Amino acid sequence: MGAAGSRELNPSAAGAANNVECHYPTSRPKVVLPPSSPRLRAAHLGAPPKRWGGACSRALTIHGSHFPALCQRLTSAASTRCRVALRTGIASRGIMQVFAGSTTMLEQRIQRQFQESAQLKQQAGALLAEPMAQAVACMANALSNGGKILACGNGGSAADAQHFAAELIGRFERERPELAAIALTTDTSILTAIANDYGFEQVFARQVRALGQQGDVLVAISTSGNSPSVVEAVRAAQERDMLVVGMTGKGGGQMTALLRDVDVHLCVPHDRTARIQEVHLLMLHCICDGVDWTLMGDQENTA
Repeated sequence: MGAAGSRELNPSAAGAANNVECHYPTSRPKVVLPPSSPRLRAAHLGAPPKRWGGACSRALTIHGSHFPALCQRLTSAASTRCRVALRTGIASRGIMQVFAGSTTMLEQRIQRQFQESAQLKQQAGALLAEPMAQAVACMANALSNGGKILACGNGGSAADAQHFAAELIGRFERERPELAAIALTTDTSILTAIANDYGFEQVFARQVRALGQQGDVLVAISTSGNSPSVVEAVRAAQERDMLVVGMTGKGGGQMTALLRDVDVHLCVPHDRTARIQEVHLLMLHCICDGVDWTLMGDQENTA
């Protein structure tokens, strides 16, 4: 290739005309890679922003600051779409061009997600309106009599528990006095101490026994109804003579048999976790609205 210290991959004369030259700073070797090279096909994700020619016959300049990242990605097999794009010359407008052919399919997939979620919410609304009204009545009664709401869950359900407590203590859609609520998912010192000493299944139960009182309400959230830590929290709440509002899906799991007649079970009629979580969030918003309406009447939103 002429330059001292340079090396060439696939140096055959027949393929030279279709090779892509990658020019590095003078301290680095000059490498010629054929467009069909798996290393080159995987390189695009690590390269700096620069348009490639239609058949990848145009020279590509890669600056030194990008060289380490490029080297890490040269042997990667993760970019199947990019490899196809380079073989067919689609990549002339960068990586987004790779997905141009599948944009319609992606949009249809997104629309199906919205349609499925909307249909499930309509179905759940018709099925669960009555038990949700019961949950509202339980919580409003507890709050009116100096009680509080405890909430727990894992993962996305932990986020829902925190979201719910925040809207009770802060506000939902109208100005009102603070309502007593505690998310049992937030104190890392308590959570890790209990998990370390007693096992993770006790992280909520011990908090319920410490903080819960007769007349309080536990909102126990588990998309499957089988989460050990949530199931143990339900047992602890029942020991403290608290009411339980169980929010589940997938048939309700262990929580179905555990909940008593005085408790409320809001079981989303679906098996997909994402859809169940979406309905759980809507139900929590409905409960917030219902509690505000029960305690404050038909006052308009003043926020």
